[in-house]
Amino acid sequence: MTQTAPKTHTSSLPTLLTRLLSDVRQQGFHHSKCFPEERLLDLSRLLGSPRGDVRDPRIIRVLKPQVSDDAPSNTLSSRYGIGAFPFHTETAYWYRPARFLVLHCSNPGSGTRPTLLVDTRTWRLDDSERRLLANAAWKVSSKRVFLFSVLEVGCRERFRFDADCMTPFGEDAVLAQGVLLDKLDCYSKISITWAVDDLLVIDNERLLHARGVSLVPDFDRALRRVLVQEILQ
Repeated sequence: MTQTAPKTHTSSLPTLLTRLLSDVRQQGFHHSKCFPEERLLDLSRLLGSPRGDVRDPRIIRVLKPQVSDDAPSNTLSSRYGIGAFPFHTETAYWYRPARFLVLHCSNPGSGTRPTLLVDTRTWRLDDSERRLLANAAWKVSSKRVFLFSVLEVGCRERFRFDADCMTPFGEDAVLAQGVLLDKLDCYSKISITWAVDDLLVIDNERLLHARGVSLVPDFDRALRRVLVQEILQ
């Protein structure tokens, strides 16, 4: 999928926030260039409530490729090492996953590894598929195991999927998994190519994201990550 050139920031944070939220409403993400590192937390606070993960309480976490043996247990790095990551919802193992995923590039890495996005709103779901995704139960593994559906329908639709922490619970969920895999295979992906000081804000209730393939081992790749729990109304 062809992506328009990302914007370059020269405006105040409130002005940027207006443009950012407009992009997120229209396409599910905002990508722009030349965003200063020191403004990352301020921007995240304007979006909502930044929070750390149970496994790592730091608000700003630096993500780098790791070999499996060096990565913390039960993480994507421990399962896939320096390879590609599958499409998933960030923090799908939270009872209420993060609302926004905010990423800022410190170093794009020597392997030109992209971040990939897929917009679930573009999926042509018929009525039976929509009911299946909304009603089939999945077991979500975390410190407290709970059941949830892939599609939550309410004041706004919320999508949750991560095959590494969600397990089909019953025959309907197995059928729902087939629908998910078919949609992921059929629909186009957006490829984000990183440069230093790029900013990417993802609607984590709408888009699934993945880590692409690197041309060479890219231990120098570094992205700052902030999880934002609430949305600015």
